[in-house]
Formats: sequence, C-alpha cells, structure tokens
Amino acid sequence: MLGFNRTVSTGTRMRLAIVPFAALCAAAFWLRQGDSRPAPTAKEKNAATLILEENERGGSPILRGSVSGFSAERGDSLAEVDSKKVYLAIPAYQTINQEKIRRGSARWAQLMREATSTYKKVLEQASRNTNCVLVVEKGSTNRIPEIPAGYPAQDITQACIAAL
Repeated sequence: MLGFNRTVSTGTRMRLAIVPFAALCAAAFWLRQGDSRPAPTAKEKNAATLILEENERGGSPILRGSVSGFSAERGDSLAEVDSKKVYLAIPAYQTINQEKIRRGSARWAQLMREATSTYKKVLEQASRNTNCVLVVEKGSTNRIPEIPAGYPAQDITQACIAAL
C-alpha cells in the first residue's frame, strides 16, 4: 500500500476520491428529474413538520384503527387515550423506572417489549369494549384532517388502566 501511495500522484488520488462523489451527485440529479411534483406549499411543509414531530414522539397519533375506516358521517365512535398514563400503570414499565434500568440494555429491551405488548392488548380490549372505530393519542384529533373539528371523542385512558 505504501508503494501505491508513493507512485500515484496527489492529483490521481484526488480524482479517485471525486469519482464516487460525482456519481452520487449524478444519481441525486437523475432521481430528481423523475420527480414531477410541484414544490410543497406552506400547509404541506407544516404537515411535514408535524410528521417529524410525531416520529420524534414515537410515530403516528393513530393508535388503533385507520383513518380510511373512520367516517364522521356514519357517526363512528372516536376515542382518545393518554399513552403515558397507561404506560406508567403497566408493571413492566414500572420496573424499568423503579430499577432505573439503562435504556438500550438487554433487560430494558425485554421489559419494553413486554410493556408494549401489554399496552397493545389493553388498548385493543378497551377500544372493543367501547365500540371505538378509531383510537388516537389524547389531544391529537385536531391534527388529523379527516376528523372534523369538535367531533366528540371519549377518553378511554381509565378503561385501559382498569383492564390491567
């Protein structure tokens, strides 16, 4: 390898480094050429920001059901749940907090898997008992355009905690 570096001039080494970069730029340009969408509007940019915020928080505000299966005209039932309160009541999650288990450790992953599984079962049970078509995170109904403003939503947080 030392012999290669001595025999090859600096200019040649520079060209070898530029080739992958140029290929990357060309690929990005080529991919953009096939994209005929107009530039996003301010509303779309706000929606993109919202999606980024939701991903930072853990994903979509929809916890059970789908927006496509929900119809306000039909009078479908909508429920809200405060996930944080439910998680704080789950024994596996309480163990993580009490023992101050380090995030990312094997024990943490095992307990979080158990807590998440419990959360999903409890949420499913509570939503079925209340006949809710769509369950969303508490306070996020105004962020979902398919749900009309002021649409009644029942809070099933206590039902979830009681199902534990």
